[in-house]
Amino acid sequence: MSTFYKQCGILLLVITTVFANNVLAIDRPSIWVTAADKPVIFNKIMNNEWAKKRFVQLQNRTAKKAPKLNRDRKKSLSQFPLDWDKDTGKFPAFIKQARGYPKESRNILQSALQDGVDCGVLYYLTSDNQYAKCAADILHTVVQGLNNTELDTSLKGRYGWIMPDDHLLESRIYAAQIPIIYDFVYNYLKAGNDVYDVYLDDYVEFDFAAAQTVFKTYAQLTLDVGLINNNWPVLESPSLVHNALAIDDENIRNKYLSYYLFEETKYQDSLTKVAKSYVNAGDIWPESLNYSMTVANWSLYLMTILDRIYPLELGNKFPNIASALLTYKQLQFPNNEYPSFGDGDRRYKSSYPDLEIAYLSATLNKNQMLIDVFANELKAGVKSKTYKRDKISHTYGSASIYHSPLELLWAVADLGDKPVTEFVAPRTVDIPFAGIFIQRNLETLRNKKYNGLMAMIGGASYVHGHASGIDMELYGRGHVLGINAGKADYSADVHKNYHRIFAAHNTVISNGASASSGKDWVGLGMNKVQKEAMEPEPRQPAVSQNYSFVTASFHDEFNLLKEAHHQRTTALIRLGDTDGYYIDIFRAKSDTPEQYHDYLYHNKGDEIIVNNQGQAVSFKDDIQRFSASKKLSSTRTEHQHPGWHFFTDIKTSSVISNGLDVQFKANALKKDPVTMHAFVVEGLDVSISKALSPNNKSENKPYNTKPIPLMVLRHQGDAWVNPFAVVYEPKESQKKPTIRSVERIMDKGEFKGLQVHAQVGKRKIEQFILIQEELNERYLNPNLGIEFTGHFAVITLENGQLAELYIGQGNQLTYQDDTLNVSDGKKAAYKDFE
Repeated sequence: MSTFYKQCGILLLVITTVFANNVLAIDRPSIWVTAADKPVIFNKIMNNEWAKKRFVQLQNRTAKKAPKLNRDRKKSLSQFPLDWDKDTGKFPAFIKQARGYPKESRNILQSALQDGVDCGVLYYLTSDNQYAKCAADILHTVVQGLNNTELDTSLKGRYGWIMPDDHLLESRIYAAQIPIIYDFVYNYLKAGNDVYDVYLDDYVEFDFAAAQTVFKTYAQLTLDVGLINNNWPVLESPSLVHNALAIDDENIRNKYLSYYLFEETKYQDSLTKVAKSYVNAGDIWPESLNYSMTVANWSLYLMTILDRIYPLELGNKFPNIASALLTYKQLQFPNNEYPSFGDGDRRYKSSYPDLEIAYLSATLNKNQMLIDVFANELKAGVKSKTYKRDKISHTYGSASIYHSPLELLWAVADLGDKPVTEFVAPRTVDIPFAGIFIQRNLETLRNKKYNGLMAMIGGASYVHGHASGIDMELYGRGHVLGINAGKADYSADVHKNYHRIFAAHNTVISNGASASSGKDWVGLGMNKVQKEAMEPEPRQPAVSQNYSFVTASFHDEFNLLKEAHHQRTTALIRLGDTDGYYIDIFRAKSDTPEQYHDYLYHNKGDEIIVNNQGQAVSFKDDIQRFSASKKLSSTRTEHQHPGWHFFTDIKTSSVISNGLDVQFKANALKKDPVTMHAFVVEGLDVSISKALSPNNKSENKPYNTKPIPLMVLRHQGDAWVNPFAVVYEPKESQKKPTIRSVERIMDKGEFKGLQVHAQVGKRKIEQFILIQEELNERYLNPNLGIEFTGHFAVITLENGQLAELYIGQGNQLTYQDDTLNVSDGKKAAYKDFE
């Protein structure tokens, strides 16, 4: 039996024992904190300047939200989205908030509930009844409104109470906050204090039975509504857990908690099931990053709540959920942006509040390894000033649960006295579920953000994934330049039929028909990109500080015309402290008589300049070239593949064989304009199209609203034996690239690699980049004195003298009188001759 299932068994035993022993009686407050926590929190505030400042900030913002006069209370509460105009003789019901309901009106209730939480927290901390009145008024108004609102269950699978077609959103922004307010003002209300009723304009007793109805209804809604096997159950779980913990009846409370912990329903997954995606340390939730991060953060948050109340040690049962928070940092580009894959974003808010929760969890569970790791992350953030521990987060406007006060309540004062260890990003990382492989090279003595290199390739089928084939993103001079599609509004046609499919990605489309399967998530099924070879292997040491590569393959099985096979080799080559480039070799073939393949590359920029042997390439308008896909049908699971009918301003050249110099100029980066030089290596007949593609709202201004320029290289016939070959070098727009020329290395009509000439200062560099299809293939060139057995290797000469030999995957490499052998049991080797 695996360790994971043993842990599950232990968990079940602990829960069963705890429930059987009837020890779950709750004294309130209890969900976030207890009465016993108050002196500890005050000690933290008194003895830590950062905590004192957070406390004052919470007071200052909340004081404005706690009206003292009845007229002000009435004015505030009357803004709630209740049906005030309908006279039913009783407290008004909530106005139903179906899709299209004004966000501004929705935000009124969302903000009020967050204010109620803040007021409840400050009542707990200060015992000031003014804060209790604020929280109790909000609670009473919402409870009465809900009890008089009909629950419409006709929309199966999605229905909410206030939001008839979106329980997923309602559970986060409304339902999860109500029990927190109740928990904090429970003792105030139990003491007999009345609440202000805005409908009666009078004081009344709080209706505890009505509140219990709210909690039970919302807890049950979580079990009866939603989708499983994705992020939904986790996004709805705070509502389930919060509302369960607010239920007074112990048996009912325990029943609902068991559904969160280990029991399944048709519409809700348990923590035990969620944890199956975190089998190994470093695993992340298998969806795009925006959802993946939320699943880890919210699961850890709920585990910590329960670990504080019950002796469950969930943090130790499922430690890999916490360690997932560390994996995300390994994925970042040098400018701290994230790779954009699937429906993910480029940037995410600081994770430090979540790291504070992770540190508390590790402390509660006495997990010394995670204690040390998360303490170091927090201290490093404070030291680098990327984390301001003396500032508390504002209230939220996003579709999220609200727990900003925990940054004061839960933050552990003592971070230990161990010195801070600097985070060092691994040279390579993989994301297995997404078929993604990341290479980076920050081996520079100068500005790593500006001079660092990083590339991502990959693709797979997963929830919120895209059908992309072997995708690619490239970084340069402080920016992600070669970019993926990002996302638009999920309901928009451009999102469904462009952003989510092949044409929006830096990939190859075969026969104009690369497509997805309709059997997977929203019809976006595709085969996972498979690693063929890589050096260094993910998270392993590199043999050289100058070179790395990955070769991956993809079966374009669901191609609408004929299945195709793709293979991509992408390498990072560093030439010095400030210079380097990328090699991209893409093979494609399909068993069709008239096969053709299109190589697509989108780059952040304002214009494309295309030269051939120093002369501008002539283009003609080509409005029909990519229009055919628009004629395809489009349903929930059928797409207008490959999606390139969204391209505009299309211009195409004649067929060219002797190489192209393509420049993507990003002049709108005012402080540091960057040009991505794409050298399309001569020796393969291609026509080039330049066009504009839809904007990517995930990018920084102004490129989030501007159309994205792209090039499309079309080759008629097989592109496998002699593949697409493009070398990319990012450079300041006012400077020349270091690369002077690139040629193919051919042997009997078969591609064997590239010969690159570059100039770095006074160093004249000549490199032979050897790339063979098979892992143990042999190449012999007596004229140059080169012999290589293997898949990938680099020979570097400086000023005519041998400087470096590198084998990324192979057995032996010889250049004239010098030979490099790979040791037994190894695949890679490196030798420096300087």
